[in-house]
Amino acid sequence: MQCIWVAQAQDGAELVVWQDVATVWASKVESLSLEAMRADQAAQAEAAAVFRIRYHPNLRAELRLVDDQSLVWNIESIAEIGRRDGIELRCSRVRD
Repeated sequence: MQCIWVAQAQDGAELVVWQDVATVWASKVESLSLEAMRADQAAQAEAAAVFRIRYHPNLRAELRLVDDQSLVWNIESIAEIGRRDGIELRCSRVRD
């Protein structure tokens, strides 16, 4: 997981940097449902995914994920699974 850091350069310009803040185990659940595929939205389906991770108390939607293929994902929503059994993250892929 990464968090955004904003700093100011010596020339006054704003620097935006993503910094690693945690390494977590995650299981990627396949992209959107069959309805999205049937609606001929395959490109959109590839750009969305659900990740399941162990419970993490400090998780915020401002963070982002980088998967094992170095793809970057913005967290769109966070849902707790059970009673602190895990967390489900609905994410959208960041395009280059």
